[in-house]
Amino acid sequence: MEFSFEYFDILKSINSSSGSIKLMAYGGILLLYIPYWLLLKLFKQDTAGKMNSLGLLYFVLTWLMSGFTIGVLCQDETSGIKLFLVLISIITVNLIFVLNNHSRLYKVYHKNILEMAGLK
Repeated sequence: MEFSFEYFDILKSINSSSGSIKLMAYGGILLLYIPYWLLLKLFKQDTAGKMNSLGLLYFVLTWLMSGFTIGVLCQDETSGIKLFLVLISIITVNLIFVLNNHSRLYKVYHKNILEMAGLK
């Protein structure tokens, strides 16, 4: 079985242009919310439920952090591979944070929502 060299072509294209990484950081993360929303509908989760609240928190947090970080790093000529690795690390760290602190994040989120609505 031969090794495919298409993998290296993908890395070369990522390294040569940082535009795709900028697009992913600014808008691509929000596109990932569409399959997540479809999974919520498939499993019949409540829109105000815990899974939806934490998923929305994860996507917004990742979008803000990656957009800011990639925007700052693009000011000088940073290679696309470095930007890609920074984006992947932000996505992974935010996911681990939300999964480890899900109960506290959910309590704080709903407490703040109730205070904003004036129900408490």
